[in-house]
Amino acid sequence: EDLLSARDVTLAAYSFAKLGFHDPRVFSAIARRASEVARDLTARDLQMLVVALARAQFRDAELLESLSAQAQRRIAQFNSESLVLMLRSMAFFGLRDDALFTRCVAQLPRAISTFRPSDVTTLLNSFAAVQVYSVALFDVITPFILEKAPMFTASDWLSALRSYSALGRKDSTFLSALGLHLQASQLSLHQLCMAMVDCSRLSFAGPSTQLAEAAMAKVKLDGVALAGGPAS
Repeated sequence: EDLLSARDVTLAAYSFAKLGFHDPRVFSAIARRASEVARDLTARDLQMLVVALARAQFRDAELLESLSAQAQRRIAQFNSESLVLMLRSMAFFGLRDDALFTRCVAQLPRAISTFRPSDVTTLLNSFAAVQVYSVALFDVITPFILEKAPMFTASDWLSALRSYSALGRKDSTFLSALGLHLQASQLSLHQLCMAMVDCSRLSFAGPSTQLAEAAMAKVKLDGVALAGGPAS
C-alpha cells in the first residue's frame, strides 16, 4: 500500500482547506499520517500544514505539538513569510506556552532584514494574540520599525500600535515614531477611535490632537453626506 509522503500530506491538507472542504474525518486521517511523517516536513511544509489546520479549524493537540517541535528543529530554514504565517496559525490555536515563539525571537536578528512591514505587524499580532511578552522581541522589532518607517502605511502603524498596546509595551521610541509618521487622515473613523484607545492604554498623548481632529473631520464629513442624501 502506498503511503502519503510528508509533501503529499501537506498538499492534501492545504488543498482541502483552501477549497473549503473541512470534513473532520478527512482531517483526522491527514493528522494521523502527518504525525507519522512530522520529522520529514520542511519549513515550507510546516507552514502550509499548520495554515491548513487553522483554516479548517481542526485542532489536534498532539499533532500541533509534533509540528511545533519540528518547526523548532527547522527554524533556520523559514523565510520571513513562512515564519510569520506559522506563528499566526499557532496563535490561532492559542498555544501561548509554545517554545516556538521563544525560538522565533532568537532567530529574529538573522531573519528581520528580509521582513516587510506586513510581516512585522503579523508577527506582533501573533505574539499579542497569545500574550507572549518578550523584551528581546521589541529590542529587534522597534529598531526595524524606525529604519523602515517610511514604508509603513497608516494601517501598518495602527496594527503595530494595537500589538504594543495589547502587550502593554510603552516604548517611547516607537511611540515617537508613530506620532511623527502616522497619517491620521488616511484612517477610518473606527480606526481613529481604536488608535485613541490604544494610545490611552499606553498613556501616550503625543498624537491625540491629530487623531481627535481627524476624527472630528470624519464625523463632520459623514454628517454632511447624510444631510445631503435623498430624503426617505
